[in-house]
Amino acid sequence: MIVRYEDEYNYYYGVLKADGRISLRKVANGTVTILDEAAFPVAANVSHTVRLEAVGSSIRMYVGRWLYLEGEDDALQTGSYGLITNDASADFDNVKAIGP
Repeated sequence: MIVRYEDEYNYYYGVLKADGRISLRKVANGTVTILDEAAFPVAANVSHTVRLEAVGSSIRMYVGRWLYLEGEDDALQTGSYGLITNDASADFDNVKAIGP
């Protein structure tokens, strides 16, 4: 998931990685910074409900009802939101986006 997308070089995103990690990241001027990261079991054909929110300087990522990752950053204040993949395949359904 991606929030505050300004362009391909500036945005925040959350990712579930096949190596068993969940990660909250910022891309600023093309440079990736990890804001928070934790172990998380990822398996093929297992669904997860994921929420990425950006409110003020707080960026939070939830899986199910549980807050997994949280970062503070105010570099990017506005932008679009959506879904992304990188070198992976994914199915998305029941997508709901709420803007400010």
